[in-house]
Amino acid sequence: MIGARWQHTFALGAGLALTGCGGSSPEANSAAQAAAVSQSSGCANQAACQSQCGSGDAAACGKLGRMFETGDGAPQDYDQAAANYEKACDGGQHESCAHLAMMYDIGLAVEEDPQKAAELYARACDSGNRWACKRSEQLKR
Repeated sequence: MIGARWQHTFALGAGLALTGCGGSSPEANSAAQAAAVSQSSGCANQAACQSQCGSGDAAACGKLGRMFETGDGAPQDYDQAAANYEKACDGGQHESCAHLAMMYDIGLAVEEDPQKAAELYARACDSGNRWACKRSEQLKR
């Protein structure tokens, strides 16, 4: 289990990743993140998201990853969060790349790998995510 410091860092980073570091509070970032995820896929619950993800809906995989990450709508399971974020990222859901990058950055449910994290942050950066761009550059130094 990760410590409280890392949980806060992970949650804040994930919120910033989706909002592009727009200067909002962590609470506003979290609300914006939840809204972005809920709009990106039509699945309403874990079973629906699993079905749609299994059919290749990358947005549903991202939403499922978020459910497993937060424990909101599915049991909290970081391994499942990472697996679903990877499917979503591979399917072009760049916000999921940012989430997965954070997991590699801090070694949450995956082995800590700064190089892999930098690559994933760069993918999120390609979609205009300024926070991911900054973190990618920091890791490449």
